[in-house]
Amino acid sequence: MSTDYLTVADLQERLGGIPPERICLFPSPGTATEEDLYAAMERRDGIYELVDGVLVRKPMGLYESVVAVQISGLLSAFVNERRLGLVAGADGMMKIVPGQIRYPDISFISWDRLQGHNLRKE
Repeated sequence: MSTDYLTVADLQERLGGIPPERICLFPSPGTATEEDLYAAMERRDGIYELVDGVLVRKPMGLYESVVAVQISGLLSAFVNERRLGLVAGADGMMKIVPGQIRYPDISFISWDRLQGHNLRKE
């Protein structure tokens, strides 16, 4: 992701059109690191994700919760019936690739991705 944004609107569009109040300007967009993410999380003033060097505050509310529960129920039934893997909830942080850390409301993890079909309790 290029850090050469001409406007805040360019950055907002690059991040999928999220509301500007969710985009953190410190550290400067495009320069945030995993350490910056962990520091933001320690402040306990919200949940943040690291997206292409930008700290983004995750929305939380009743609407997001209702949608997540509905999707989770459908996904869990599908995955469990076929014994494909696990469905995790909102507390399952995911490091997608270096510099991309997300807190999805719902995620699927195939058995192929879990060594020995074991979950680690941390």
